[in-house]
Amino acid sequence: MTVSVAVGARVEFASAFGTALAITAITNATAAIATVGTSHGVAGGDYVVVTDSGWSLLAGRVARVSGTDGTSITLEGINTVSTALYPAGQGTGTAKEVSTWAQVTQIAGVDSSGGDQNFADASTLDDTDDKQIPTSRSPTSYTFTVHDDPTLSWYPTLRTVADSASPHPMRLTKPGGGKFLANGYWAFSESPALSRTETTKARISFTSSARPVNYSS
Repeated sequence: MTVSVAVGARVEFASAFGTALAITAITNATAAIATVGTSHGVAGGDYVVVTDSGWSLLAGRVARVSGTDGTSITLEGINTVSTALYPAGQGTGTAKEVSTWAQVTQIAGVDSSGGDQNFADASTLDDTDDKQIPTSRSPTSYTFTVHDDPTLSWYPTLRTVADSASPHPMRLTKPGGGKFLANGYWAFSESPALSRTETTKARISFTSSARPVNYSS
């Protein structure tokens, strides 16, 4: 068993993207390989967002690229082996590289919610015990409180990202080096929270729009 604490964690958001890449083919594999053409410019260790895909479970997800060749990129941690969930030949779409990450500094606290499995009642009239079957999962949300300082360089950048009302990935680097990534929507409340006995705080929220991925390093 490994136990870790959050002290030393780093939170970043994607602030810029590269040119859209057409995914003309993608494999059913433990780490999906996407064919994106000869001029993709993506290197191992880069991160990409699958902005659109015929596979609904892949659309919107962010992944690290573990390897490339002349025409394709390997999406680390994106397991598409199941043809029931990822029908063969139907995963084509588009992707784009995250070209710039910006760090959110001066985080004073984090709250998270969601990510729970939802269920539908499947009981019948003759059942003496209720039955449930799994349906969807609720979106995961994070709320960050930060020590308010409008002079910080990332303030206007995050304001622009929030105002765009379009998904921008979050990257959480854990103290041990692991990475947690999710794509979703940002909101930035610059109205300071005031308290007589505490520092002035601003609030940032992030709500996921696709399944996350968790890397051990």
